[in-house]
Amino acid sequence: MSVRLSILDLAPVAKGQTPSDSFAASVRLAQQAEELGYERVWYAEHHNMPSIASSATSVLIAHVGAQTSSIRLGSGGIMLPNHSPLVIAEQFGTLAAMYPGRIDLGLGRAPGTDQQTTYALRRDPSTADRFPQDVVELQAFLRGESKVRGVDAYPGKGSDELYGYFTTYKARHPGDLALVVVGEPVKPLDPHPDVITTGFVPEEVKNDAVAGCAAFVMPSYFESFSIVLAEAWAQSRPALVNGHCDVLAGQAQRSGGAVPYRGFAQFEAAVDLLREHPDLCADLGERGRRYVNSRYRWDTVLAKVERLCETAVHFHRQVVPPTATAPFARPG
Repeated sequence: MSVRLSILDLAPVAKGQTPSDSFAASVRLAQQAEELGYERVWYAEHHNMPSIASSATSVLIAHVGAQTSSIRLGSGGIMLPNHSPLVIAEQFGTLAAMYPGRIDLGLGRAPGTDQQTTYALRRDPSTADRFPQDVVELQAFLRGESKVRGVDAYPGKGSDELYGYFTTYKARHPGDLALVVVGEPVKPLDPHPDVITTGFVPEEVKNDAVAGCAAFVMPSYFESFSIVLAEAWAQSRPALVNGHCDVLAGQAQRSGGAVPYRGFAQFEAAVDLLREHPDLCADLGERGRRYVNSRYRWDTVLAKVERLCETAVHFHRQVVPPTATAPFARPG
């Protein structure tokens, strides 16, 4: 089994050098790592440190990304208490759109600096206490499911890319195929006769739309677990998923219920494949349904939780001996 190796680059500024020298060295390091087959380079956020030049982490990632072609680039990590979740979603959504399939977002809860610099960043030290909630809010922005009413992160979700792929496909393959976008798109889509946007719909209407589709498409670059994809599989719908998202590609591989695509050429080929082979569509949908039923039905999930609890209790009893108790004696 091959071992994937990554590099942590702090973008050090050596004595007698300038930050420009450091950035040039970071580019050379990433290029050499790419040639040698390394998986990725991580960049860490630090502030008020003259010997480290990676304070504007996302900017450095963009600079290195423009001068490399395949190596993954990530934050290791972004100190979320220093930023609003929306800003980080916008920055890394932009990076993912610029360098598809190459961007990783790692997070930390420490300020990455001293208390005085934390004040200069206009952050309250107590913001670290909100780290779990901020992570959830950030994930929601990246999934296009904002928890802040009327606010979304642009770009990031992938719906605009899907729109471009689909309209290009229709220009090459005229016919009655239509794209139905259920819910509010992350950003407004240009009018097109074969693209239908429903806006917000009740849950039962969404379920009916999924049940009636020829295939379900999940274009997101950022998914921790796609519930709506599981819902589509539960209704035996075949799926197309963004192969640049490792989570979606992994779900497609494990389930056998989806076709991943990377770029327009693969999207076009996948759509042609499903349109020309209805038996394959049925097989993908059935595989997806079995996958969901075997892993995510409530009785299955509860059984797994019970086994986890039993295992935890078992190991706890092995490590922690029972408390010795003395016989109870009545006074007098």
